[in-house]
Amino acid sequence: MAMGRARLFDRGARLLQGLPFRSERRRSQQSAITEVGVRIREAEPRDCAIVAEMANDLARFTGVGDGGMTAHRVERDLIGGEGLTLIVGEMQGMACGYALYTIAYDTAHGVRGLYLSDLFVDGPARRLGVGQSLMSELAWRCRQDGGAFLWWIVMPGNPEAEAFYTSLGAASDPPKAMAVHGGAFDALIQRRRDY
Repeated sequence: MAMGRARLFDRGARLLQGLPFRSERRRSQQSAITEVGVRIREAEPRDCAIVAEMANDLARFTGVGDGGMTAHRVERDLIGGEGLTLIVGEMQGMACGYALYTIAYDTAHGVRGLYLSDLFVDGPARRLGVGQSLMSELAWRCRQDGGAFLWWIVMPGNPEAEAFYTSLGAASDPPKAMAVHGGAFDALIQRRRDY
């Protein structure tokens, strides 16, 4: 954990000093620049290693995983995969946050929306507008596609995330998130009947 934290602060120190990270970054033509100097754009193969690091940091922080993402998995599943969109927020040409989302639909209201799977901003880049810029971009993309809502799950014990989302006007809904994984997932497959 201390090593991960040190890596975060090292990456953040380079970010805030404006030093190049890994390689010189070129500006994408398909990006949006916010008023706070954050550039939001589609993730590209050059982002795979840093997004994998951030995803692993998120998994460890929330306690839901041990950090199994790799650059290969990011490229194969998140950039090259179907049904998912990965965007990054960058400052001074360096990726410092990301959002992963998919299309959602609410049958109760007959409207499209987006489900936010992940939102992460590197520690030293927090409170600089990256998270808000990513969320604003998601809302804009949703509206452009005829959608009217964003939804996501906040892990228990993360009051900073809850406070951030509340500051955006988010309201907490009573549904409880549930998941089937591991042995229960395998057992569920075994219950499948051939039709």
